[in-house]
Amino acid sequence: MQSCALSLLNPSGPQMEFVHCVMSRPDGSQEGKRCSEKFGISWAAVDSCMKSPVGTTLQLMAQEETLKLAPSGLGFVPTITFNKKYRQQDQREALQNFRGVSCRYFGSPNLPGC
Repeated sequence: MQSCALSLLNPSGPQMEFVHCVMSRPDGSQEGKRCSEKFGISWAAVDSCMKSPVGTTLQLMAQEETLKLAPSGLGFVPTITFNKKYRQQDQREALQNFRGVSCRYFGSPNLPGC
């Protein structure tokens, strides 16, 4: 869901805010529609993407990027990276405080609420 939604957002848009919205709840998978609508993404477009070859391609691309980070296999999903680098300490902290870790990496000019 996130791959499709993020592909529909402007690259310089609120991508981090969208991810934070989804990950801020214990079951982020249930937040997709609410967060999409909050950031002006058509849920119908996201749903259509998820059911299409485009959605499959986006997921395979994400999988490929993930495997580059951990070629021997992942110990946990979701695997959270910042600046395309995995750090176990960031992973643990981001699961509890995604905004805090995001602010540390990207700062207030790029992420409202820091």
